Amino acid sequence: MASSKQTGRDPRGGRAPRWELSPNTKKALLIGTAGLVVVVLGVWAFQVLVAPAKPDLKVATVKQVCDYLGHPRGFASLPVDRREEFLADVVRTYSTPERFEDMSQALAQMSFIERQQLVDAVFEIGKDKFVKASQEYVRTPKKDRPAFVDKVIRDMEGFRAGLVGAPAAGARSPHGGGAAVGPQARSVNSLANVFKDHVPTKSDAWAKMLVDRTSPFERQQAKPLADDLAQRLDQLHSDPRAKAEFARGR
Repeated sequence: MASSKQTGRDPRGGRAPRWELSPNTKKALLIGTAGLVVVVLGVWAFQVLVAPAKPDLKVATVKQVCDYLGHPRGFASLPVDRREEFLADVVRTYSTPERFEDMSQALAQMSFIERQQLVDAVFEIGKDKFVKASQEYVRTPKKDRPAFVDKVIRDMEGFRAGLVGAPAAGARSPHGGGAAVGPQARSVNSLANVFKDHVPTKSDAWAKMLVDRTSPFERQQAKPLADDLAQRLDQLHSDPRAKAEFARGR
């Protein structure tokens, strides 16, 4: 057991005693302190050396961007609002057909775990939006709620389409009569295939996923909107007239 010894004169002699650590105690403290320093340096090194730096999209290669997007201490470590901003910047940067195809190919080369890491990080953006929409919904007058629900459905479809690369509803060929064609459409289909095993393919399944992956408190807050959203989606699936009016933006 570590020990110490008392040195100096007796207090009655006018000099305060001085405690001195034994050699074994000094050695133990030295080892313990050194170990703590090593741990702290190790954590610092992990943070600085292992976590990838946020890439500058103006000069970064597509691989560097994908490495950051799929790293658990990269894109996923950003606060949700900054995550959404960076994702929007990536979409804008790779919006041309050629760059879009480069990004699709790079995402396809990521491991399944890296892609799932990216999807989970993006999902948190959608969840955050849904929870905030639910909070706003309960403050919305009942007469305005149907329009609110339709807007949520459109926003949700746009969010899902942006993630999986699905073409926007109503996209047409420049010649009319069919879906959009050409290099961009082929790249969109390629990107959709990359993520087909990671995300739902239908808006109602996406909505269910949003609700299922919230906390009990968040689900309680989301219930009024979630219930009305599910009812509206059922109507759009079963009523062709309602579906047509929704597509026209009514």
